[in-house]
Amino acid sequence: MRQDFASVGSVSPGAVRQACWDYEATWRALSEQLDPDGDKLALPRALRRLREPRGARGGPALV
Repeated sequence: MRQDFASVGSVSPGAVRQACWDYEATWRALSEQLDPDGDKLALPRALRRLREPRGARGGPALV
């Protein structure tokens, strides 16, 4: 869809909703693995510690 914006109209709302739920569940599972004690800031801290890929140009990889 990033390459063909015309295809956006062909995706059903249900498929978009399911994809969002799947991504949310994946991020939640990752967050729980980073800190099973429930620290809600564990994932954001881990993301901020990610290093910029070598050879990358421009701004930081993650904001």
